[in-house]
Amino acid sequence: MIFNFDWKQYLANYPDLRKAGINNRKIALLHYNLHGKNEQRTDKKIIKPEQIIKPEQKIKPEQPIEPEQPIKPEQPIEPEQPIKPEQIIEPEQPIKPEQIIEPEQPIKPEQIIEPEQPIVHENDNLDKLRNINENIKNINTELLNLNIFHDKIINIDTLLKSNQELMNCNEKLIHMNKQIIKSNKIEKNNENDRNIYYICKNKAGGSWKYLLDIFSVYKFKKFIEIESINTEIVYGSILIIQSFLFTNFDLSKLLQKIEDHNLEVIIPIHDFYWLCLPLPKQYDNNVHKIYLNKIYLNKNVKKLFNISKNVICPCNFILEEYKKYIEDANYIVIPHIDLHNDYKINSYNEIKNDIINIGILHAFSEYKGQELYELLMEKITHFKNYKINYLITGVSIPEYTEHNFYKYTEDYNIHGFLFLNKWGESFCYSLTKAINTGLPIFYNNIGSFKERLPEKCNYFKNILNNQNEFYDTDKLFENYTNFLEHIINHPFKKNNILKLNLNVNTSFNDIYNYYENIVIIPSKIIVSNKQLSYTSTRSVYSTEERYLDTIKTINSLTEKIPNVFIILIDNSVLPSDKLSNLKKITNHIINVTNNKEYNYSTDESIYKGYGEINNTLKATQFIKENNFSFKNLFKISGRYYLNDTFNIINYNNEFNLFKKNIKVTDRDYYYTCLYKISYCNFKEYHQALLETLEIYKKESFKQFNNFNDLEVILPELLNFNFNEIDNLGLVENISITKNKNNI
Repeated sequence: MIFNFDWKQYLANYPDLRKAGINNRKIALLHYNLHGKNEQRTDKKIIKPEQIIKPEQKIKPEQPIEPEQPIKPEQPIEPEQPIKPEQIIEPEQPIKPEQIIEPEQPIKPEQIIEPEQPIVHENDNLDKLRNINENIKNINTELLNLNIFHDKIINIDTLLKSNQELMNCNEKLIHMNKQIIKSNKIEKNNENDRNIYYICKNKAGGSWKYLLDIFSVYKFKKFIEIESINTEIVYGSILIIQSFLFTNFDLSKLLQKIEDHNLEVIIPIHDFYWLCLPLPKQYDNNVHKIYLNKIYLNKNVKKLFNISKNVICPCNFILEEYKKYIEDANYIVIPHIDLHNDYKINSYNEIKNDIINIGILHAFSEYKGQELYELLMEKITHFKNYKINYLITGVSIPEYTEHNFYKYTEDYNIHGFLFLNKWGESFCYSLTKAINTGLPIFYNNIGSFKERLPEKCNYFKNILNNQNEFYDTDKLFENYTNFLEHIINHPFKKNNILKLNLNVNTSFNDIYNYYENIVIIPSKIIVSNKQLSYTSTRSVYSTEERYLDTIKTINSLTEKIPNVFIILIDNSVLPSDKLSNLKKITNHIINVTNNKEYNYSTDESIYKGYGEINNTLKATQFIKENNFSFKNLFKISGRYYLNDTFNIINYNNEFNLFKKNIKVTDRDYYYTCLYKISYCNFKEYHQALLETLEIYKKESFKQFNNFNDLEVILPELLNFNFNEIDNLGLVENISITKNKNNI
């Protein structure tokens, strides 16, 4: 036993121990014997910490530790007390040093929970925290019941058992502390909104346009370029890796950073860069043609792909080539964000002055087919009585912009396009534009073109399937003259220019956690028979009727709100078939049925708003935890549904929107059965929900003139920061009367 241990000096030396709740001699001695000695801590006054030499030590067997009382934060620091003789337990046999089993994994200082630094800053994670604290309390009790800290032990069997239990407890504490540390980092990150980082120094071509389109569509997200491996990154963020062209990134170091910061990696594929060895730092044609050669893969590339959240392939051609060498990555095929394609139209521009204008409206390079273009320009300058004029963007005519392509084709009176790639394309933005003109196209049927160009009367293939056909000039000339013949034989036919609407695959929303319209449905399908403050009956509808009405609510949302993400929250214990059906027609269901406080609020409380706020908070916390961004957030009451007067255009603005019930004259009363929150006000809204929840828990309605209506409390806690809307476009399906009102 250590009788001269200076526990006060021990705590004075190490503030982290005081923060961890160590506040008396007993627990300080417990920590010292368990961990302090192994960590080279001391109870002697430290003059200059940098002068202390920290030799590697292990806990010595001659310094057993005695169990103490559980830690209680409110306990005052107790004065040092000598151990009484009657407290010593005499062993039947003396313990030999070699019989002592030391814990394999002592808890390190950074694993200690620090109560003074709250892990959770808002009530929405209190249940999780309470459970963890309860587990810690139980483990503390288990630790303090062990007889391994006395200088005398009953017997060797007891010692062995106690040491094993200690090791198990240590492992539990380490695991829980890791969970808390991770939760703390994510919670802190949620407060600041999770960033999206990207690596892309190649500010040209399709790979840069790809990112610009991502930035434009997901403008509510914060995108930050990583300049070097030393760039600070917020824990748990998304990292988009385009390539390492024009950078000095070391992949092995980046992999370590990804692991340390728990990053979600997204790899959009644009070519065969990742199959090159070594990975190019400067651009060359290998990134386009390497797939035709024998591949020697960088082992770290395989590791990067395997840990990535998604490897995005713009076409099946790319997917199949990469899967030959990296099988286990989480691949997903998503075409690039681009204009909608309309394959139905056929257009033909008027041939003027016997001149046929052939457009080569993409990069003039070996990859894109420069050899064949030069051959055609040399060999076929005239066909029949027509002059063939080759218009090459950026070479013989000025470059077009993303917004003037269609006027550009009109101004130069282009009659057809050439896409004679030497190697397979991964996508090709200029092809999209050419498709939407409806003009004839002459192309090599390789790469993504196989998938993007269907059989059509004004689409002409050169290479059919075999890459080796590229140098078959006889076939080239034959196919090309058929293409020209088609242009000549079809008279002028003009189609209206298409609206330039972007086609954003919904899978992108899942990757970047963006949903244009999110709808929260707080629901209670199975109700209790407890009375409410204003009625003795919670509902006159049966469970089956309430279930069918809930489906009607959901169907009205999918019908009238575009790009909608529906979250249903209901703590009813539902039959499996009903729950399964609801999951099929919504995007996410929160069905927590075993939380006492939550169940009390929905089943027993006399305040209807209490349960509704609890439900709504479950959804907003889900939105926060998953870092969703959105344009509009709607809350609609369960079983209510949108009517034909609902117009999403009225809600597409930057304001919160509520409707006032002008029939209520004794207080400011705003409908909460349907309202809209804008993304920029989401944090304030979530905080208002938390404050509302506390008001219901404490029944502190005095500041609201003792009104307990959610329709009064929530608007006031939002500081009336909303615009009023005249028509919600909603059918109010009142549960206690079966009345239906349009509001």
